[in-house]
Amino acid sequence: MDSETNNNKRLVFKTDFGLCAILYREGPFRAVGVLLPRASEAELFACADEQAWGAPGTHPKARSMAEAIRAYFAGGIEEASWPPWEWLDFGRLTDLERRVLSATARIPLGRTLSYKQLAENAGCPRAYRFVGTVMAKNPFPVIIPCHRVVRSDRTVGKFGGGPEMKRKMIEMEALFASRTDHCQK
Repeated sequence: MDSETNNNKRLVFKTDFGLCAILYREGPFRAVGVLLPRASEAELFACADEQAWGAPGTHPKARSMAEAIRAYFAGGIEEASWPPWEWLDFGRLTDLERRVLSATARIPLGRTLSYKQLAENAGCPRAYRFVGTVMAKNPFPVIIPCHRVVRSDRTVGKFGGGPEMKRKMIEMEALFASRTDHCQK
């Protein structure tokens, strides 16, 4: 285990969709990953590299991220205050992977893009399979909304939390966006 991973901490918290976790390092604070909701802690950490789990922690910035994710999964999308990018550790990603994640973060709430459309938005129009790989490895699901990326035929495709969770997240966001659009008219 290298010195980076043995300094990791974890904050496990409950959401309406199940248990989630924020994996992070202190001094300075950097989130290294978000684990999507699962039914149990054992199931949650089966999805993560064991070395990345770290010791239990309660850093205020990790708690802030947890509250935003908790609010999101409770349907309080407008209450979800996503962390600044400076809190997220992109150090293990290539420039192209970062560019794809940045384009993903710009997908508006209540909208979806195909992998091909996202590849075009990221400036690599023929790399839609690469985009799919980046979505599968997204270290910050929910915060960077990879669930908004779907297949060209508009089916949900794969997702770390499973296709049913992805479908529910897309539907929840679409409902919120339609209510917001209606209220603004």
